[in-house]
Amino acid sequence: MFKVTALKRTLFFLIVDVLLSIFSLYFAFLLRFNFVIPLDFGISVLYAILLLVPIKIIFLWLFGQYSITWRFYNFTDSKNLLKAHISAYILFFIISVVSFSLFHIPKSIVFIDFYLSLVLIGSFRFFKRFLLEHTNVQYKKTIFIGANTKTQEFIKLCHTREMQYNPILIFDDVKDIPFISGIPVCGMEE
Repeated sequence: MFKVTALKRTLFFLIVDVLLSIFSLYFAFLLRFNFVIPLDFGISVLYAILLLVPIKIIFLWLFGQYSITWRFYNFTDSKNLLKAHISAYILFFIISVVSFSLFHIPKSIVFIDFYLSLVLIGSFRFFKRFLLEHTNVQYKKTIFIGANTKTQEFIKLCHTREMQYNPILIFDDVKDIPFISGIPVCGMEE
């Protein structure tokens, strides 16, 4: 029951994204109207939630946001999150302009919500990765001999906590490289 599966991970992301999307949209209305939403816009809030949240979830799905693993969330996934938001909000903006007579949503709310949603959903994903990378696991302090691309790849793996090593120093006979991936390089005495 408590074992993490792809379905459980997807449902978890989906539920959190829906809640964050509802919160960001409602908060965008509050910010736009100085924390007092006029009664005239009450139905607009509901319509916006019922329309924008499903559109956003669909685009997040299309851009692969529900098929990733937390610990591997990277810059490419962040770009896809941005693309999903841009696509969803363009579609939502077009629909809200076309159906202006049914409900009115100020354009500023769309822009406020775009940024709020992007920050909240993106931060949520990076926060989990941050927690996974900075747990209290004891990592073995490690010194490398030789500064080359393989060393750099190994250090990157250590930084993503794929391995239980904590690189602290690199020895190499080339003295013109001060750091590799943030780890100091010291010359070797002959």
